[in-house]
Amino acid sequence: MAEDVFDSARKGEKWAWTVINETVDYLAIAIAGLVAFFDPELVVLGGGVSRSADMLIEPILQRIIGAIPNPPKLVVSNLGLQATVMGAITNVLHNTSNFYVVHKLS
Repeated sequence: MAEDVFDSARKGEKWAWTVINETVDYLAIAIAGLVAFFDPELVVLGGGVSRSADMLIEPILQRIIGAIPNPPKLVVSNLGLQATVMGAITNVLHNTSNFYVVHKLS
């Protein structure tokens, strides 16, 4: 699991840092692409990544600064692993309330 990799990196294991650096490279490429297209001021990372933000945020920013014109602020969600569930609930509530309003007005 990802937690094991981050724990091993904190213990100084070289193989874990190799995995983390490769992951940071891929995240930086993905974030730079999204930022170049959508131009957001803020990018929020969530899920399991949020537990190891201390090892990801600065390295990602170092890779994207200079690669894109306006680097966004990069933060970690405090929802952690609940982000997916909260997003699904919000989506259902949003779509249900819109459905109700549309049909009530008809």
